[in-house]
Amino acid sequence: VFFVDGLLYASWLAILPTIQVMFGLTNLLFAFLLFTISVGSALLIPCTGYLTLKFGSRNLLITAFTILSICYFSLSIISSTFLLFEIVFLMGCAVGIIDITMNVLAFKIEKQNQTPLMSGFHAVFSLGVVAGALILGYLLVNSSIHFSFAFIVLLPLLFIPWWTKKISNDKQILLKRRIWIKPSKRILLLGLIALCIVVVNSTLTDWNTNYMFHVFGELKWGNTLGLAFYSFAVFLARIFGDKLRTIITDKIFIFLAIGLVAMGVVFLILASNPFLAMIGFIISGLGISVILPTIYSLAGTHWSRMPSIGISMVATIGYSGYLLAPMLMGLSSELISIQGAYYISLLFLSLIVCFLSSLKQK
Repeated sequence: VFFVDGLLYASWLAILPTIQVMFGLTNLLFAFLLFTISVGSALLIPCTGYLTLKFGSRNLLITAFTILSICYFSLSIISSTFLLFEIVFLMGCAVGIIDITMNVLAFKIEKQNQTPLMSGFHAVFSLGVVAGALILGYLLVNSSIHFSFAFIVLLPLLFIPWWTKKISNDKQILLKRRIWIKPSKRILLLGLIALCIVVVNSTLTDWNTNYMFHVFGELKWGNTLGLAFYSFAVFLARIFGDKLRTIITDKIFIFLAIGLVAMGVVFLILASNPFLAMIGFIISGLGISVILPTIYSLAGTHWSRMPSIGISMVATIGYSGYLLAPMLMGLSSELISIQGAYYISLLFLSLIVCFLSSLKQK
């Protein structure tokens, strides 16, 4: 499930430049499109816990993937911009449900095996993104756009019969509802760091293929290679990141990761050819992949008896970054350029340094 979700995520990013051209969207309207899918996810995520308990995780997951396939099919046949935004909003709702439900299933498997597995699941998601970027890059260059859409539409539908047999439909996976607790200064700082890194990650992923297309033109070998290299760097870092954390303190670990991300973003701002841009995506991917998991780990240890409280608070604050990033990138790319818009990432990385400096080591 994680791998297929990564494939679909990469497919969505790969066809974004095509969608922008098909519907004649300016960078500002394109930003509103990304904002719309984030709003759909944000609205459904709070309801997903109740829906999972009521209908079962397997049924909810399969329904959401089916809706996603229908939405992708609709995108390939419509011509109305109004309908485009409606469909993308519905896609966001399905994506929000999938994100929560598959993590609940992973949590259940982790508990059954009594060993940490969550990082591995997310590494497989990153591997799916790499595969999706390479496959869609090839299809968009060597076949028609309709064939590319057909691949995206059919992909989850092919797996649904297997998932129906293999995935448990236990309706009691989720824990009891949590009572609101006022966030401490430490949790608030961690949440602000998460928000900043989500903004940076969103600019490096959602605007990846558009960056390659608008800065360097349509490349013969595809505009998705930047996404592929970035995702592969994220995948590698997630495999080895935990081992590095045992050698140095978390605070120094995050500072070093921020330095890598900043270096990669500078490459993207100054890149004069696609190869320098690839280097920028690789360096930034190596750094950014380990920051958010480390922040969640620090949040989980804040309340040793209730780790889920700290993590949920930080995630709630951090997720607002997905609503903020599209508008910031859209406005700045419209006023300056897509390359110039990446200065926003440097600004938010500087804010992370400020918040992290105020965070007491624990």
